Amino acid sequence: MNQTESVDVLCKKIIEDAQGQADAVITRARAKAAEELSLVRQEAEKMQQRLLREASQRAEGEQRKILSMVKLEIKRLYLSARQKVREKVFQQAVRGQEELRKSGNYPERLKKLAAEAIYVLELSEVEVYLGEEEYRLLGEKFAQSLSDYTRDAFQKNVGVMVFPDSAIREAGVIVKSKDKHIIFDNTFSARFRRKKESVTMALEKELEIIAKANNLFS
Repeated sequence: MNQTESVDVLCKKIIEDAQGQADAVITRARAKAAEELSLVRQEAEKMQQRLLREASQRAEGEQRKILSMVKLEIKRLYLSARQKVREKVFQQAVRGQEELRKSGNYPERLKKLAAEAIYVLELSEVEVYLGEEEYRLLGEKFAQSLSDYTRDAFQKNVGVMVFPDSAIREAGVIVKSKDKHIIFDNTFSARFRRKKESVTMALEKELEIIAKANNLFS
């Protein structure tokens, strides 16, 4: 083998070695790329799952928030309606006592209100105070009528004196002992105050039953 041939063989060997090294580098690069791509895919899947989970949680949170707002609004509307119903009932009660004063059986109703107060006080002598309008309507005859009524109702004689009172501007009567130390107010407003709590409780219980029947708080 001459010198030229030796050089050719050496060049060929160098080229073959370089090609082999290049092929090895390419193979390793491909393997590394495949590994990196696999990691990227895994990370992308994790990220996708996390984003989906977060989106679901946000959606649930928004849903809970909306439901909470709806429930608050329903409660506000219920409380507003309850207040309106209460006011309407009390307004009807006021109109009722005003209509009572104009009715033909008002004198008889006054007599029963006065008798009720007399029964509670358990006194043998009382003073009965009427509004000026009632006093003009009934006058002194109311005293005898009331005395007769209590005697028949309670089998007891009670001395009755009747007086006008300009401070009484509503239906009802005020009964006092002669020394005025004992007083029983049986006017409409006083009776209303005594019964207001029980009326309000009964009304609210009825409204609550209606609300539950319509699933307002479910």
